[in-house]
Amino acid sequence: MAKTNGGAHYFKGIKVDREGRNPKVHGEIPGFPVGSSWPSRVECSQAGVHAPLRAGIHGNATDGAYSIVLSGGYEDDEDNGETITYTGQGGRDTKGTLTHQLQGKTVRRHRLVSLKDPYSTIHKLWEGAQSADQEWVLGNRALKISCTTKNPVRVLRGFTLKSPYAPTEGYRYDGLYVVDDAWRAIGKTGYHTCRFIFRVCGLLIFRSAYQLKH
Repeated sequence: MAKTNGGAHYFKGIKVDREGRNPKVHGEIPGFPVGSSWPSRVECSQAGVHAPLRAGIHGNATDGAYSIVLSGGYEDDEDNGETITYTGQGGRDTKGTLTHQLQGKTVRRHRLVSLKDPYSTIHKLWEGAQSADQEWVLGNRALKISCTTKNPVRVLRGFTLKSPYAPTEGYRYDGLYVVDDAWRAIGKTGYHTCRFIFRVCGLLIFRSAYQLKH
């Protein structure tokens, strides 16, 4: 759980100093326009663009969602640039393979390795198979609220995302999207998942790798 101390923000021993930037806002964070990028989730959090170091959804049951990170963690995700079909959070087996993300590179380990350096840019993720249904709680509930309010959500794409729109390294802020639809359905794994359709606000700046080559 995150803690604050003297203006600094801590998550599992990692210090995150946002220098007064508030990530709990709808819309862009001043000083970080579309196309801004960072080597790891720690720097994303320091910028205030996406606060959680691990969760892909940042929000609450009152305000809705503030931001999401696309990292390719679910089989049902579809990234078409201007529109995104996004799978919510939960239902994963946390006893899977541990992934370390260091400066935009992925290294896999099968056991937990402690973070000795609290300022490290290592980001840890558990990779596991879907083993339970997702429910309308936590981040999923926040996104469902955003579907009703239509408040914009910041969208970041990560280097692990299997998409022509993904960055080759690190994490990139790709602008504001609205949640057009939210529903619950059985996914490819056979379990119920919370699904969301995102639509970009305005013009999409980042084109696919195919478009850039032609």
